[in-house]
Amino acid sequence: MCITHASPSGTVGCLNARRFPLPNNSIVASDELRRRSPKKLIQEVPTRWNSKYYMLKRFLELRSIINEIISNHISAPAMVTAFETQEIEEVTRLLQPLEVATKELCGENYVTASKIIPMIHCLSKKISEMSSSLQIAKDLQRSLTLEINQRFGNVEEIRLMAVSTILDPRFKKIHFQNLTACSTAVEHLETIVKSLTSPLAAEQIAPVGSHHIPDEEEEFNLWSQHHVMVEKMNNSNNDGTSEIAHYLKCPLKKFEQNPLQLWDDIKGICPTLAKIAPKYLSIPATSVPSERLFSKAGQVLTQQRSRLKGKRLSKLLFLNSCDELFF
Repeated sequence: MCITHASPSGTVGCLNARRFPLPNNSIVASDELRRRSPKKLIQEVPTRWNSKYYMLKRFLELRSIINEIISNHISAPAMVTAFETQEIEEVTRLLQPLEVATKELCGENYVTASKIIPMIHCLSKKISEMSSSLQIAKDLQRSLTLEINQRFGNVEEIRLMAVSTILDPRFKKIHFQNLTACSTAVEHLETIVKSLTSPLAAEQIAPVGSHHIPDEEEEFNLWSQHHVMVEKMNNSNNDGTSEIAHYLKCPLKKFEQNPLQLWDDIKGICPTLAKIAPKYLSIPATSVPSERLFSKAGQVLTQQRSRLKGKRLSKLLFLNSCDELFF
């Protein structure tokens, strides 16, 4: 979900860094900006996510100081006009939801896989509901909506993402727009539950040759057939379908709660689903956590420690990834 690539070329071309009167081009102006503000201007980096958004946002934060600095330098370029400033403000407002979504999906200390489908739904709705008065903002809004639909329009059909969303007690099925994909994910979940519960049901079945042989002197019971039918009905309700139906009927939990802890609380009601949920909820939404781990490995395995073996390196990286609360 890279903003640099989500914005088609030319849509925000008039807001490139070269049009901004950046004091970074002048040592004197840069020193003056450093004296007046602890913050400095940010340049766009095409390979960095949201870099255009950070550049525009920082410029808006420092525009009053930049205007004063530029007015004191004769050779400085002209300051952006009020109309161009309004363009920057509207573009920044449109890019903000993408920046928030990118940062949240790149986390590694909380559940992210189940957030993909709800987040895309909320992201599309947020961008489409924004009002834009300038043409450049309207073009960007239209382009962002088109890009989101093209890139993530079929995300509900990805089984891992769909099942993980359903198994999150905070979301379940409310954000699904494709009812077919939702029902397919539920059916797949029912198949998993049945496969896990069938060995348990088989253990409850009496072995061959151990069936009860009625005694001739045993008292006649008219309701014996009823008891057999009730037992069969109870066994058929243990196929996992009733467990999933009961889970889906339960009210949604608060968004701030941890879904893994929620499953620990409701495992007595849905024991089979409680075994399945952590496997799907622990899936990372992006490859960012693995990229961070690769960067940490480069910091640990340096030229001075080049003789570290892989087993010891794995242990060091594992300890480095653990939260401080566990020490």
